[in-house]
Amino acid sequence: IRRQAGATPLPYATVFRAAAPMSGGSAINIHRVLGLLAQTMGNLDQAATHFEENLAFCRKAGYRPELAWTCCDYADALRERGGPGDEEKAVALLDESLAISSELGMRPLMERVLSRQEHLDPETSDDSKSLAMAAEESAITTPAISGPKPDESLEQDAFSLIRDMDSISLSR
Repeated sequence: IRRQAGATPLPYATVFRAAAPMSGGSAINIHRVLGLLAQTMGNLDQAATHFEENLAFCRKAGYRPELAWTCCDYADALRERGGPGDEEKAVALLDESLAISSELGMRPLMERVLSRQEHLDPETSDDSKSLAMAAEESAITTPAISGPKPDESLEQDAFSLIRDMDSISLSR
């Protein structure tokens, strides 16, 4: 999701109402997608609310891959917002994301988190790299444990909604 200069934004409430029915019963909770959308629109407080909702949902449901991605995305939003305590919370979220992604062998997310941690305290970055390398080595000898598969059609609908938002123009 990227901001585009001059684009007519779809009213956030319209997107929220359209997306709400898609969130029920799947491994992807629409709150992460809505958090990314709110962040892109510059509404960082609303983004934080959505990310918090998704963290709670993923922790309760045990959706660890989605939890790891949400932690990373939420950390980005907090660092962009830059409010009191945001940097510390972002560091904790990145640590959690790296721990989960390393354990599950989610290499693209591990690389993403490590790149973000390089911009933080150098000691944190070195510790995180050691953790990621150790987890990667153990993943080679440990068989992967797969959890529930997300409903791919639901996931596709959510991402199609966001992709197609650029082509929607308001005539009112």
